[in-house]
Amino acid sequence: QCHVNTARRTALGADVVVVNHHLFFADLQVRESGVAELLPSASVVVFDEAHQINAVGLQFLAVQTGTAAWKRLAADLLRQSQGPQRGFADWHGLSGALSQSVQAVAALFGESAITRRLPWVDGAPEGVDSLTWVAALGRVAAALDAARSCLDLLADAHVSMQLLSQRAQTLHQQVAGFAVTAPNGMV
Repeated sequence: QCHVNTARRTALGADVVVVNHHLFFADLQVRESGVAELLPSASVVVFDEAHQINAVGLQFLAVQTGTAAWKRLAADLLRQSQGPQRGFADWHGLSGALSQSVQAVAALFGESAITRRLPWVDGAPEGVDSLTWVAALGRVAAALDAARSCLDLLADAHVSMQLLSQRAQTLHQQVAGFAVTAPNGMV
């Protein structure tokens, strides 16, 4: 009697299924994970309003990272200096190192980072030397790794430390992925 299960059963038996871009890409993402399928398999797919397909597809399939996520983590690390974990780590130092590395990456782009996306050339954003790019990301990765190491030591103290550690680890992995040339098939 579940609405979702009823709709899914109906879709599996249909010759034509109409879905929006978000559901199509969510299904693709779930299929690639090997967990399940949301929609029936199709031999032909027609996209209406295809001018949106790139943006929606990137939301589901692209690997992303950026200064906004790094800044949020730096702010959350600094916030720990005011909370119950305040004396357990050099929160100002960890936050400051991450903030400085973020500023160094942002400085590579000047105003263009805010106003537009840049194409990639030889493993780095257009206009940025690849060695400079890798070095800047290395500073971010080192700051994230230092934060994660400290947070791991405090993970048993409070669940918030575990969550911050997981965020630092995820961001570190994303940064590492942007420091090397993307394998074929990656966006």
